[in-house]
Amino acid sequence: MDYFQLKKDIGYKTIKNAYVFVGPEAFLKRSVIDELVASFVPQELVQLNVSIIENDINTKTIIDMCETLPFAADKRIVIIKDINFIKDDAEGLKALATYMNQISNMCCLIIIASEVLKQYTSIAKNACKVEFNQLSDNMLLNWMTEFAKKENVTLKKDSANLLLQYCLSDMTAIKNELDKLIIYSKDKNSVIDKDDVEQIATKSIQYNVFKMIDFFEQEKFDEAYEMYEAIKQEGGQTFALLGAIAARFRNVYYAKALIEKGVRGDALNKELKLNYYAAQSAIKATKVYSITQLNYIFELLNETDYSIKNGGAKEAEAIDNMLVHLFNKGKSDS
Repeated sequence: MDYFQLKKDIGYKTIKNAYVFVGPEAFLKRSVIDELVASFVPQELVQLNVSIIENDINTKTIIDMCETLPFAADKRIVIIKDINFIKDDAEGLKALATYMNQISNMCCLIIIASEVLKQYTSIAKNACKVEFNQLSDNMLLNWMTEFAKKENVTLKKDSANLLLQYCLSDMTAIKNELDKLIIYSKDKNSVIDKDDVEQIATKSIQYNVFKMIDFFEQEKFDEAYEMYEAIKQEGGQTFALLGAIAARFRNVYYAKALIEKGVRGDALNKELKLNYYAAQSAIKATKVYSITQLNYIFELLNETDYSIKNGGAKEAEAIDNMLVHLFNKGKSDS
């Protein structure tokens, strides 16, 4: 089952008694849980009828929660925010798996997982699995347009495309930026245009890093260092910066490996599973780096990460030195 089918089931009030949510799109998981709770539990009774587990728990406690009858509501809802919170021996996990086939129609158990590890397969097997995959760019653009429309605001197509670039398809970030833009637009003409996005929306660190690296690769060093200084001014983003650089080069490495296998065009974009901007940036960079150079870059990133975490180097100096090596030696070595 996917997110869209579950939304339909919630609308028809025909939900299952046990679910395992899998996949990377956390925003959609939160969104559909909110819809499910609102559909089956009165707002003033949420605290009495909804249990959210955010730490370790044993299977007996989970079963006891599910056995508790709802109070003045259609269902009792038990949400385990990470499947890895379930701590028990093999017998306990087996007991929970068996119980999931017997859960009362008065309860809905939801277990959230990015992936299902081996020890939890019996649990997942006895629940309805719902996949929450990243939406395509077109689906995201439609969602953004409809979101704005519900607020009586018009989101222009070029504005939506630019916001998608800034947020790199992160739905949580897109929602936060849209909220700001909608408030801003209502103070003028209830239209969000491209200038509004450029002035109001916050660019993700991933977007800024991709642009910075693009400038370096085009040998536009003044623009690259200007963007790097702007990123540093944000403060507290050292490891986010390293992570974003690493993610970008992982994309390049994967794209290069696929191209060398003969994958091209739409098939390449589909395999990369990135938004259009990130995919095109990675594909373009495959012409700049060899596999040997990319391996060198990964070594450099690991060394920088290690030196910072172990106190051997100051964060700013370590990243400055890394960038010098990355865009001098990294591009010249073969």
